[in-house]
Amino acid sequence: MIVNLKSSSKEEATLLHLNLLYKFHKLTDREIEIFIVLIKHYLVAIDKYKHKEAAAKLFMDQKAISTELGIKDQVFKNYLTALRKKHVLLPDGSLEELLIPKFKGDKLSLTFNIEVAEDEV
Repeated sequence: MIVNLKSSSKEEATLLHLNLLYKFHKLTDREIEIFIVLIKHYLVAIDKYKHKEAAAKLFMDQKAISTELGIKDQVFKNYLTALRKKHVLLPDGSLEELLIPKFKGDKLSLTFNIEVAEDEV
């Protein structure tokens, strides 16, 4: 089955992507909003540093991100703790790669391959 969805921006497409993957991350709506901003900063850092390990260590400007989100630093830190507990913010500071949308130009594809195991007789 192929379902075609339209969005007005990459941010909205990322929201659709994360909503479709809800069963894998169980983030609240607010956590998804915050995660989308983290994804944006993470991808900019990867583009800038060309190395995922460096990006993971350098993309998290907590003050700038909390200001962008319009929340207090401590509230932002609490959300980061929640994202770590849900394993979308990893111990090395990177983000769970499976939840980061992979755009090709302005297109985003999400494919599920489900293999049904045959019962052994």
